[in-house]
Amino acid sequence: MGHEHTRSQEPGSPGRQDRIHSIVAAGDTDPSAVPDISGARLYLSKIRPDLEAVSRALQAVHREILETEGAYLPGRSPLELLDRLLNDPKWAWLRALSQLIADLDEALAKDEGVTQTEAAAAAGQVRALVFGLGEPRDEAFLARYRPLLQESTALASAHGELKRLVDGLPPEPESTSEKLHARHVWAMRCKHR
Repeated sequence: MGHEHTRSQEPGSPGRQDRIHSIVAAGDTDPSAVPDISGARLYLSKIRPDLEAVSRALQAVHREILETEGAYLPGRSPLELLDRLLNDPKWAWLRALSQLIADLDEALAKDEGVTQTEAAAAAGQVRALVFGLGEPRDEAFLARYRPLLQESTALASAHGELKRLVDGLPPEPESTSEKLHARHVWAMRCKHR
């Protein structure tokens, strides 16, 4: 839908107000989701479905990793597999991906709208973990995951689809302080313990 980023405009500035009104008028968002023009939250109707698609793509990557690693060996019950994934040190590297999926799903399960800034922070986490772009990178995950991409065309395909979906999400702010703030807000949203 070609949404422009309004990062440089102040929350109450006329330019930002015009942009909010044009988004609402174009039908790109639910007017009731924009609480007030001076507010920092701009709910775009496209963000939640995009993040839900990213979650499904992360689950597909997870499933293909398990397939490639032979985790679904005959005779193993789903409960035995879950126990291995949670407790076996051999699978510790995969827990970061499992946690990312759980965090994303938990955040999306909440009734609150998802902002562009929150979506950018979520995408930043996916980019860092799965693609090794940005911080915080998980070298243990990447060291195990990258060779698997060479072994499995199904995993490589799931990885490509995930990349396509993540590339469609907003980028993180360039300012370090804004980026850290956005990540903190996203982390608080994901809090489920």
